[in-house]
Amino acid sequence: MAYKYPPREIIDPEEVKRSMVESQVRRSNAAIAEYEEREKRRIKTLESAPKESESHVNHEPVLKSTLLKNEENMNALGKGSFSSLSLGMKSFEVLKAQEALK
Repeated sequence: MAYKYPPREIIDPEEVKRSMVESQVRRSNAAIAEYEEREKRRIKTLESAPKESESHVNHEPVLKSTLLKNEENMNALGKGSFSSLSLGMKSFEVLKAQEALK
């Protein structure tokens, strides 16, 4: 009993190319339509949004005196508890070293 295979479908390379191009065109057209729809919605949203009268961000140039004040504040913070703590640790280490020498 010989099994007969179904006849092989003849694939035309031109048909394959044409169908690939058609599917690419459909996808790109869909992407373009989606982009245009998003742009329309974005423009509509921007138009309907309330206009801000004043921004809360200050866009004026930063003065050098302000920068110097900030630096002084940072230096003042350094002279506080942190630096005295580090000095205390150094003196503790010195005491330990002196005891070790005895």
